[in-house]
Amino acid sequence: MKTKIENIETVYESCNSEGIIKPKEFADKELIKSLLETAKQGFERLKIYNFEFEKKTDNYAFVFRDYYEVLRSLVDAYLYFDKVSISNHQCSNAYLCTKHKKLEFDWNTLETMRILRNSINYEGKKIDEGMWKQNKFKFEIYIRTLIKAVEEKVK
Repeated sequence: MKTKIENIETVYESCNSEGIIKPKEFADKELIKSLLETAKQGFERLKIYNFEFEKKTDNYAFVFRDYYEVLRSLVDAYLYFDKVSISNHQCSNAYLCTKHKKLEFDWNTLETMRILRNSINYEGKKIDEGMWKQNKFKFEIYIRTLIKAVEEKVK
């Protein structure tokens, strides 16, 4: 598994040339609304239930993965407004950072999150408290930013 963060321009070009970024005929607003509502509910659940879990664990992998999934749903919802479908998380991150600079998402941060999530899912990596604390604040900022951005576009 790749653990080195690749150059964003190289990744974006590769995603385009390999056809991973696929145009859609229209922005499916019902799908976007559904993803937004599910992500908002998931985020609320995380804030309530993971608070208790975080006090009792030394492996934050479950919490990390749950926050990542909420973030991923919101990224997908936001990108659907561009009438694109992207099946690869790295390509979604590259597209988001390249085409939506106004959101001020950091490529290295998103890639670090993606790589850690993949390490959890495919290699059984444990996430310690320090690593979790480094990422939790960033997750919360990015999730809140995307909730607001998607809500504004849905209106």
